[in-house]
Amino acid sequence: MGEDLNCSTNDCSLPVPRRERHGIARALRYGVALVAGTSVIALCLMTLFILNPELDDPTTTRADALVVLASAPERFQEAERIMGMGLIPTVVYSVVPRARINTASECQPRSTYRVLCISPDPVTTQGEAIALGDLARQEGWDSVAVLTFDAHVTRSKVHVTRCFPGEVKMMAMDRPVAPRLRFREVTHELAGLMKASAGWGCSDMLPDWTQRPIDILKSTP
Repeated sequence: MGEDLNCSTNDCSLPVPRRERHGIARALRYGVALVAGTSVIALCLMTLFILNPELDDPTTTRADALVVLASAPERFQEAERIMGMGLIPTVVYSVVPRARINTASECQPRSTYRVLCISPDPVTTQGEAIALGDLARQEGWDSVAVLTFDAHVTRSKVHVTRCFPGEVKMMAMDRPVAPRLRFREVTHELAGLMKASAGWGCSDMLPDWTQRPIDILKSTP
């Protein structure tokens, strides 16, 4: 008569019908598939933006300053070429460590344009954006052009626009890249974008425990 009961000393409950159990399992499978599919689509879109960033033409771009991120010799050369066009009055180099600011060759004055240097803390793209935002407020800038390598453009723009409320224009260097290096760059940038997407403010930092898996992904050979 009626449903069999699963009883113990202190508990007596009805069993979950088989059809209901199957329905719950099916819903869980659909949920997992939906999350997995959404994640794959998001990663594909991020990769597309990394490999095909929206860029501004340096031959026509005007801004209050040209900011060179993750400064390296080839970027100095490209920055000097852009500054030689006479459309931007100031160039800003990111220099590490801070002690190099007074001695680095790229920070020395030029006769045709102004040179400034910043030293990011932390030494990350976010740190560079924070330092840029502080400098831009001091200088009263309304627009900046940012120079970096192509795969770094998308993530750089995310951080810079959070720290600088004015107009941000992006430029990238032309350079040959081996397929293995390109794969590593894209992997690094995907990890960086996922980290950036977890915060909303200019100086928002993730907890230390979240950094380890991101560092592992970034270091993938």
